[in-house]
Amino acid sequence: MVISASTRSKIITLHRFTKKSKHEIAKIAGVDRHSVRRILKEGEGERKQSLNKRGPKPKLDQDKFEMLLSHSLEHPDKTSIDLRNYLAEKGILVDPSTIRRRLNQVGRKARRPRKKQLLTQRMKDQRLDWANVYKHWTKEDWKRVLFTDETQFYCQGQRSQWVRRTKGEKINEKHISQFAKFPQKMMFWGSFSYQGVGSLRPIEGIMDAKKYIQVIQETITKDMSDAFSTDQGKLQQDLAPCHRAKKVISEFSKHNIELLYWPGNSPDLNPIENLWAIVKDEQKKRDSGTKDKLKDVVIDIWFNNPKISEYCKVLVESMPNRIKELIQNNGSHINY
Repeated sequence: MVISASTRSKIITLHRFTKKSKHEIAKIAGVDRHSVRRILKEGEGERKQSLNKRGPKPKLDQDKFEMLLSHSLEHPDKTSIDLRNYLAEKGILVDPSTIRRRLNQVGRKARRPRKKQLLTQRMKDQRLDWANVYKHWTKEDWKRVLFTDETQFYCQGQRSQWVRRTKGEKINEKHISQFAKFPQKMMFWGSFSYQGVGSLRPIEGIMDAKKYIQVIQETITKDMSDAFSTDQGKLQQDLAPCHRAKKVISEFSKHNIELLYWPGNSPDLNPIENLWAIVKDEQKKRDSGTKDKLKDVVIDIWFNNPKISEYCKVLVESMPNRIKELIQNNGSHINY
């Protein structure tokens, strides 16, 4: 008796997925019970043989994966779809999900690109010239520098990336990330040296030459005296227009304050930027929704947060490494 393929499939399906007896299956399929037993026996043998077969060869063997990895290292901005297309051009058909999985296995995960200031070739050359001037400076030399900078802080409520809340739990203020649609902002001027943090000064509005001269007279002269008992200290500042005004330079000369030569467009070289990052990160955990609250929060973090005080020495001692890396990168961005 010849049994069609569809009848065989019907018999196997009824046996595997229903509770019907062989006798009932034979009646439904229109065959005798001996044929049902034979078909089921043959089907079970084929199933075991299929399970014992080796799986298909991986779509990306080691050689192909190393080629993919090399291409990804050379072009880190390429997505998994871009990499799929690259492999397809070479006759290798792989799904983007396979590419992501294999790259993740070796720790090459997709990450957000770091935001850095645009550097033209002229800017890179200037940074490299600066590095060559100070490449022989030791950690002891940098301990005689007072680092300074201004930065903006925004008024904002307490913010967290994640909160824990049970399903059905009533939402309260601690579950909410608060922000103002048009937040107020305030500028702060700060300084630090190897000895620790210096002054922190709120600035109303934008820093200009007139306000900066006031900072020199009332704050910088005191910070230099506190940080360095003799007149051997130097002051670091960036090339903001208010720092380079003739009357500002004259004020520095008047107080016998020696300025450190510094390249433009180089926040990654100034270690005080790392302190600002800590303050801004800690500020997110506090309520600074008004200017008065913002002042209180920033001042408290600057003078009382242990991360700030512990980090000052580390940051100053990082200067020789920053310069070394800058020279290695031919004036381009460094990893700070």
